[in-house]
Amino acid sequence: MKAKITVNREKVQGEVSPLLFGHFMEHAFGNIYGGVYDPGHPLSDEDGFRTDVLELLKEVKVPILRYPGGNFVSNYHWEDGVGPKAERKRMVNTNWGGVTEDNSFGTHEFMELCRQIGC
Repeated sequence: MKAKITVNREKVQGEVSPLLFGHFMEHAFGNIYGGVYDPGHPLSDEDGFRTDVLELLKEVKVPILRYPGGNFVSNYHWEDGVGPKAERKRMVNTNWGGVTEDNSFGTHEFMELCRQIGC
């Protein structure tokens, strides 16, 4: 037996929460460093955020953003991402072959990112 779905856009049953369509930020593949956060890049603002990426995230209208996302979350401790960057705890991310994470994009930067893109 095959399933059949009929969509009648004239018969609204209810609303879907926009929070259902949230996103997460993953450290893998340059999504954070070299992506949304890239201090010293010509397009970065004074906080190190890429202004071109911020504008695109604003355009998408991300309703809710989870950080960290993906595999990085298994070793992340939010306390390591607060305070002066030079004093933040460094960690070795064993999930990606021993890459050293300096936590220069941490909890504080994530909250600022959310503020700037309105999520």
